[in-house]
Amino acid sequence: MWYNDKIELYVNSTEVGHDENFNPVISEKVPVDLGRCKIHGNPTAKKVQSADGEDYIYSYQVVIETIPSIFPKLGDKVRITKSDGSISGLEMTVVGFGTMKGKASVLL
Repeated sequence: MWYNDKIELYVNSTEVGHDENFNPVISEKVPVDLGRCKIHGNPTAKKVQSADGEDYIYSYQVVIETIPSIFPKLGDKVRITKSDGSISGLEMTVVGFGTMKGKASVLL
């Protein structure tokens, strides 16, 4: 299995600053690369149970080659890109996640 796709997690910037009137500047979301991954579609409309107990049909399963140091949580925003160009910079919300055999799996 080739892990040439890309997933980025949006996190709050740690830069704290002030504008010209010394008002605090709200930190912006910056993308953090979670490592090499493989993006799989969900053509059979498999369901996953969300935290609130509802069944949710996820669109993509992203398998990350290694378990990242920053792991996405439910509701986090991520951006995915496939190496073949079929998906480019698509922003999605995390609806499920887990680990198996040293790899991380994120459901979008």
